[in-house]
Amino acid sequence: MLAEQRPDLTGTARTSYDSVLVAKAESPLTGMADVVKRAKDLRLAFTSRTSTSGYVMPYSRFVDEGLLKARQNPAEAFKAVAFAGSYTQALQAVLDGRAEVAAV
Repeated sequence: MLAEQRPDLTGTARTSYDSVLVAKAESPLTGMADVVKRAKDLRLAFTSRTSTSGYVMPYSRFVDEGLLKARQNPAEAFKAVAFAGSYTQALQAVLDGRAEVAAV
């Protein structure tokens, strides 16, 4: 098996990915529990369907949290779902008010 190794900020080689959900600082969302509870009212911006940290990992976490079932369309759980195309564009969707949360 092959895996990409990337150094983290401390110089340690890693093969894992980080993924975070981002909201504006003034958002009432403070954690995953808030996202799960308010999902039907939230517009979510993923980066792209092929992004590990911008789609695969957050999708898996939504399944782990019980918000989604495996292979369920996330648009069934959220008010709206968009694939922004990149991390920058997903974050910009939050800044512009087109999404309340971005997965990056």
